[in-house]
Amino acid sequence: MIIAATALTYPVELFTFNKKDFDFVEGIKFYRPKYKHSYGSNVD
Repeated sequence: MIIAATALTYPVELFTFNKKDFDFVEGIKFYRPKYKHSYGSNVD
């Protein structure tokens, strides 16, 4: 929760793979990538 509190205090977006864990926090902004990432793949 410290990271979520930081995202509320400073004008930053929270990056997480588990958005549902933080949905109850009012006013939080989540990081939305401009491009679709392929995490875990071997793409160069």
